[in-house]
Amino acid sequence: MTAIVLCRLLNVLLPSLSGWKTEYTAGSSTCFSLQSRMVQNKIVEEFRKGTVNIIVATSVLEEGLDVQSCNLVVRFDPSATVCSFIQSRGRARMQNSEFLLLVKGGDNSSLARVDNYLASGQLMRQESLRHAAVPCQPLDTEIYNEEFYRVDSTGAIVTLSSSVSLIYFYCSRLPSDGYFKPFPRCNIDKESEKCTLYFPKSCPLPSVTVQGSVKTLKQLACLEACKKLHIMGALTDNLVPDMVEEEDDEEIGHLDYVNEQDIYVPSELVGQGLIEAGKTYYCYLLELDSRLSYDIKVDHLMLAASSELNFDEDNNLAFELEVDRGILTVCIKYAGSISLTSEQVLTCQQFQNFSEFSIITIIISCTIPLMFFTHGKTLLFTTILPTTGSQQSPII
Repeated sequence: MTAIVLCRLLNVLLPSLSGWKTEYTAGSSTCFSLQSRMVQNKIVEEFRKGTVNIIVATSVLEEGLDVQSCNLVVRFDPSATVCSFIQSRGRARMQNSEFLLLVKGGDNSSLARVDNYLASGQLMRQESLRHAAVPCQPLDTEIYNEEFYRVDSTGAIVTLSSSVSLIYFYCSRLPSDGYFKPFPRCNIDKESEKCTLYFPKSCPLPSVTVQGSVKTLKQLACLEACKKLHIMGALTDNLVPDMVEEEDDEEIGHLDYVNEQDIYVPSELVGQGLIEAGKTYYCYLLELDSRLSYDIKVDHLMLAASSELNFDEDNNLAFELEVDRGILTVCIKYAGSISLTSEQVLTCQQFQNFSEFSIITIIISCTIPLMFFTHGKTLLFTTILPTTGSQQSPII
C-alpha cells in the first residue's frame, strides 16, 4: 500500500515539474491492488523504453530487473540480508549510477549492519582480485566438464547445473494471476531414454525433446530449452528473461467474434449514478483513537454514505482495526446529513486517495458499509471527508 500511495503522490507532483511518469509494482499478497505478472512485466518494459521514469516497488523487483539505463536506486527500508543488499544495489545498471539507502537517524543497529554489508563487499572484491592473479589448473571433475551454452557477445554462460533453475525462473516471469502459476512440466521415458519438457501456453516455445543419459535428461532438456529461448529472443544476451508485452500475443491469438447475447444491466443499477448533483449524503463521525508505535497524530474523519446505515443512532458503535505497528480504535456516531455536488464528491475522493492515511481511509470506507444493511436496494456509495476544529467538536 505504501508503494501505491507514493506512486500516486509522485504522479501528482512530478508531471508539472519534470513531466516524469511513475508506476508501482507490488507482490500478489496485497489485497488492495492485486497485480498480475503480465501487468508487472508491462511496467518493466515501459521503464526499459523510457515511457515510465520511476518505479516504486516492493521486494518483488529486488531480483531480475535488468534495465541498462537505470541510474538510481533508492531503498527506504534497510536490507535484512547481505544478499538482499547486493541484489537491490545491483538494479542500478548504468555506469556511475547511485544507490541511496535511507536509515532512520539514531538507528545504530541499521547503520552498523549497512557498514558490515559494505565491508563484506569490499572484502569479496579484494579476494576476487587477489585470486585472479593466481594461476591454477582446471579441476578434472564432472562439474567442470559438463556441457554449457555461451553467448559470444556478452560471455554469459548457462551450464547443465544452472539450466534447470534458469528455466524455472523464466517461467515464473510469464503472465500469471492468483489462480495460475506458470511452471514447466517434465515427462521422462526411461525405456527410450527421452525427455520432453512442456512449457505454459504463454511461452513462445511449446516443448523441447532430448535423448541421452537418464541421470541428466532433465538438465539436458533445460539446457536445450535455454539455447532455443535465447535464439528466439525470449532470453536476453545476458541470459535473463526478456519482458515481452502481452499486446503482441493478443494480436497473434485474437479472433473476431459476434456477441449474440444482450448486455444485462440489473434493475437496481438503472438510474443510480454514483455522483449526482446536489445529492444528500448521510454523515457518520469516525472518532479515531490510535495506539501506534510511532508518533503520528490521527485526526477524526467523516464517512458520507448515499444511503442511511441501518444501526441504532442512540448507541454508538466501536471496533478495532489492526494497522501497521499498532491498533486503531474507531467509534461511529451519526452526525446528520449534507448535500454535496458532483465536484465536491470528486474533491472528497481525491482527499481519500491522497491523504497520508489513505490505507486507513480505504480500510474504513470498505469495512463499515459491509457491517450494516442499508434501507432498500439502493446502490450504496461512500466516501471519506476531512474534519476541522477541535477533537471534541469536529466539523466538516
